[in-house]
Amino acid sequence: MLARGQTYKASAILVAVRPDRTLAGIRIIETTDTKNYGYAMVEPDFYELFTGKPVDDPYLVAPTVSDGDVDAISGATISTLGVANMVKIAAWEGSRYLAENHGGMPGADRSDPFVLNEIPQWE
Repeated sequence: MLARGQTYKASAILVAVRPDRTLAGIRIIETTDTKNYGYAMVEPDFYELFTGKPVDDPYLVAPTVSDGDVDAISGATISTLGVANMVKIAAWEGSRYLAENHGGMPGADRSDPFVLNEIPQWE
């Protein structure tokens, strides 16, 4: 699945989902974030944190993985929040597609809205 959305500025991410509703991996394929804000998200140390996570994970961002589901990039929390939000939605959509069309494991029906990480707005 291709996801585009807000990071510090904006990014495009590829999200790969396995039929068992876990993430095969993600890659940041495009970002307008500056090297000072969030560019670490294109490094394996960050994006490999998502590999193997369940689709239904809350993807909550915290200063350390022990405090949340996704470890925030130091100095680039907004970029991390955006990536986690995009991954959450794209992973769910991808797993739904696999379940409906390719025998993937079905997930729970969603009638409630996604609970996303809140991204601060800059003035």
